[in-house]
Order: sequence, then structure tokens, then C-alpha cells
Amino acid sequence: MAQDGIEVAEFLTMHLHQKKIIILGGSWGSILGVFMAHARPDLFYAYVGVAQMVNWQQDLSAGYARMPGMARATGNQQAITALTAIGPPPWHLVAKWPMYRKWERIYQARLVTAPPDSAIISPEYASPEEQVQYGAADDFSFMHFWGETLSGPLTKIDLPALGTSFAIPVFIIQGQQDLTAAPELAKAYFDSIKAPCKQFYLVPGTGYEDSATSLALTLKVLIEQVPPLTLTSPVGSSSS
Repeated sequence: MAQDGIEVAEFLTMHLHQKKIIILGGSWGSILGVFMAHARPDLFYAYVGVAQMVNWQQDLSAGYARMPGMARATGNQQAITALTAIGPPPWHLVAKWPMYRKWERIYQARLVTAPPDSAIISPEYASPEEQVQYGAADDFSFMHFWGETLSGPLTKIDLPALGTSFAIPVFIIQGQQDLTAAPELAKAYFDSIKAPCKQFYLVPGTGYEDSATSLALTLKVLIEQVPPLTLTSPVGSSSS
């Protein structure tokens, strides 16, 4: 899939008559984006990661670790019982994932305070037929990426193992309340990165999904922070 992305990037540089383009990846795309940035830095002015995944097993453990405390704080005995029965990861049975995901979504929604984004499904993809096809594709992807014993390719992702030296600038935008892509892991990964320049943004009140706040910040980064890098070759690094 990373190679497919590289071929798309190559096409875009030719089609748009540009030497390079900017790559932005969110969630699974943030994994592909890092692979692509490592493989072909000559194609990209910068990498922008949103809801940056780092290591699926560690991200999962970090999210799970927060939830029993939230369940106890709200007196939700059903959640406490379910989470205790599942037990902390690592897991080796795919049936545990939807049981955990149910409660993760519930508590993620409670943590989010930023205004929601206004994204809607395009009419071209909103028909009943399209939704059926989307569901079938999602089921296939789930079994491929996670696998019946939760040992699929996604569960083995470990971005630091690729190396932490980047030949292009790196920007990471992370929701402060993200239970899926743990912000503390993304920040630790960012701190380990060596790049011509780098910047880390923690978005208050935002979880795993985009909020209006995170989208506005992403647009600001793409318009104000990245374009100057297309004209110069920055030296040194910065973070916040």
C-alpha cells in the first residue's frame, strides 16, 4: 500500500508539474505516510501526521489503561465488568476487540469537548449500494489488518523500528483526548525524530476523530507552516 501511495505521488508531481508534493496522513494513513516519507523523501516537501499511530499494541494498551478509571469515576458497573472480563492487552482473540471498541467509543465521546467537524458523506457514496459495499470492504479490511488472533499486519506496526531520521520536515497534529492514537506515544515518537525541522501540535478537547479545531489547525499548518519550506531548505529543528 505504501508503494501504491508512492506511485500516486509520482503521478501527481507529473500531473501538477511540481517537483514535490506535501503528504498528509491520518490514522492508518499516518502509518503509510511515514513509510512513504522514509522510502521516497525526494517526492515530498513535508510530512504532516494527524492522529499519528506509532505502535498499535502500545497505543491499544495506553487507551485501555485510561478506561477502567473513567468507568469507576462514572460508576458504570457494566463497563467495569466488561473491561475487567476482557483484561488488559495484548489480546489473541479477535472477539475481544469489538467488546473493547464499544466502550472506547463511549468514553472517547465523553472526553471530547471541541466542536465537531462538519464533514458529511458525499452523495456519490451515500447510496444503499455504496453503504453495503463499504461494509463488506470494512469487514474484509478488519480481518486482514487485525486477523482472527489479532496478529495481522496492523498489530505489528512499530514506526520507531523504521528509524527516526527523516530527510523532510515533520509536523504532527494530535488530539489531547485521543484514546486510539495515544498522544503521549506520538509525542515520545516526535521527540525521538531527527528532521530538517519539526513541530508538534496538541489539540485540546479533541479525540481520535477530527474536530473543527483540529481541522482548522491542520489547514493553518498546510497554508502557513509548510509552504515556506517549498522555497527554502530549513536547517535545525524546533518543537512545541
